[in-house]
Amino acid sequence: MPSSHATALASPAPLQWEGLLDVAATLTGRPREELSAQARVLLHGAPSEGRHPPGVSDLNANGSPLQLLLSGRAERWGSRLIGDPCFDEPDAVARAHASRAALGAALAAGRAQALTAPLMDTLDVVVPWDEASLREYPTGILRLALPLGTPGVGLYASPPPGAGAWDAARRWVRALLPRPEEALRLMSTLAPGCRLLGVGLEGESPARARAKLYWRLEAPAPLSSFELPLLEAPTLIAFLTSVLVRGAVPPRALTFSAGFELRTGALVDAKADVCTRSAGLSLEQAVDVLRTQTDVLPLHPFPLRDPLPLLHARRVGIGCLGLGIAPGGVHRLNVYLFQQ
Repeated sequence: MPSSHATALASPAPLQWEGLLDVAATLTGRPREELSAQARVLLHGAPSEGRHPPGVSDLNANGSPLQLLLSGRAERWGSRLIGDPCFDEPDAVARAHASRAALGAALAAGRAQALTAPLMDTLDVVVPWDEASLREYPTGILRLALPLGTPGVGLYASPPPGAGAWDAARRWVRALLPRPEEALRLMSTLAPGCRLLGVGLEGESPARARAKLYWRLEAPAPLSSFELPLLEAPTLIAFLTSVLVRGAVPPRALTFSAGFELRTGALVDAKADVCTRSAGLSLEQAVDVLRTQTDVLPLHPFPLRDPLPLLHARRVGIGCLGLGIAPGGVHRLNVYLFQQ
């Protein structure tokens, strides 16, 4: 769940994401009422009025607190909503505790109560809960996700800012994974030159879940520096080449992740996400990459061959494009949509 820009803006008007939900209903076939209900769960209720100053969200470049993620595979396209709970709460401590309560509501909505213990352990291990530390989180400590039409939940938590982030992640994988060695080895490679953005836990039960690490380069470096062969696959290099056609981009344009099976600790996938804004891609160019990659990989056809008229009409943009690869060469194309 990459943030599409480093700087958050003021929180949006209460109805700013209605067009995004219309697009979600069209592309996924889910009832509009169901999507509205899930958005309320993820945002933890309707935004409050009269906040002075308002809270902020850095989930999207324009401060909008909701995303639609479409994930294309060979057999189908999956979807999920991702939200920034309590984004409109200006007090960091109150926002943190309300966001933790929002997780309970998301677990119920996603019928994923079996994941309660590892999710709560994630918050307890990764996030420092003393007041002084919580005030170091001006844009929230977690993001939540609900898949559309299937059980499950996603939690994405931010470690404490600064040098302690990788240490928090090491404690987390040791606490969660029965065999954390592969994740620890990767972190030892990444820590000298990368910034840890957060950790994630996605699934519906301990037997069907994955733990994830998200990072960015501190300075330009070759993908081989990660020592993660999945991220050096020719298909991923071709994807990045197609997105980064304008040459050099800032390191913040790229977010990388690796997923580990919660049951075993084994590496199950790796992914590179590109922020379209930082890469200088227009909506039309992003849709062209989507079409090309869907055909080349190949993946199941996108729900609309030409989604541009719908996106323009509902003022919805593509914030990020990502390609994930699992062992054996199984691909997943991610498209992150947001309300413009």
